[in-house]
Amino acid sequence: FPSHDMKVAFITQQLNLTAEEAQKFWPVHNSYMAELKKAREANKDAELAFEEQALSIGKKYNNDFKKVLNSEERVNTVFKLDRNFNDMMRQEMMRRGMRPQGSDRKPDRPALRKRMMERNQRDSTLRKN
Repeated sequence: FPSHDMKVAFITQQLNLTAEEAQKFWPVHNSYMAELKKAREANKDAELAFEEQALSIGKKYNNDFKKVLNSEERVNTVFKLDRNFNDMMRQEMMRRGMRPQGSDRKPDRPALRKRMMERNQRDSTLRKN
């Protein structure tokens, strides 16, 4: 859905990467993403197995990211951004009133309904506390 270039620009900006950092960071990040993709393909029908593999891949790359970014906080930001990038882009497009590419497809109503119900439940739980 969002292009690779958009993701690169977004993460570069969010991490405030210098040109030198970016030059070192992106090869490591691309390798990390390739391993995650391989794990996803190998565990299409086993979500828990994928999550376990993803965790060990993240641990494996943690030090590599830290060498480039020089801070635990920035490394944590990488993992959060990767996990949330597509959701963040979708929310930004909705905020701007744009329709996602390929929006000629009908939206997934049951999934949308489920997310709305979960959000409403979460909101009502927050109000009670």
